[in-house]
Amino acid sequence: MASHKVEIKVNSANKLEYLLDGAAHPSGASFHVNPGDDVRWFSKAEKFGIHFADNHSPFVGDTFLTTAEKSTSDTGSGHKPTPPLGVRTHVFDTTYKYFVASAKTSGPKHVVTDDPEIIVDGTGGGGP
Repeated sequence: MASHKVEIKVNSANKLEYLLDGAAHPSGASFHVNPGDDVRWFSKAEKFGIHFADNHSPFVGDTFLTTAEKSTSDTGSGHKPTPPLGVRTHVFDTTYKYFVASAKTSGPKHVVTDDPEIIVDGTGGGGP
């Protein structure tokens, strides 16, 4: 089992981009995780929410909605990131679509959205 950290960022073009375990991924990116992995989202700059389509997710307890305040780090100092969400061990080769909304709280205030997906498979985690 691996623990994945996904940082949500709003770029200069007002598009969401992600750092998955430190590796950059563009807006709309697919993330690969393994059954039994943990995933934690955070943002150092913005408040955000994540909602899985059809109220169905790959996580234990079928957690389909999570939100968090901005964090000063991925470990929860300052405001807390999302709690680590454990991927169920019985899902495999399944794609889960979700929606990310990040509320800009500095400068012109507005919401930036994206529609990425998590793919649960045996590739060891990472990007496309």
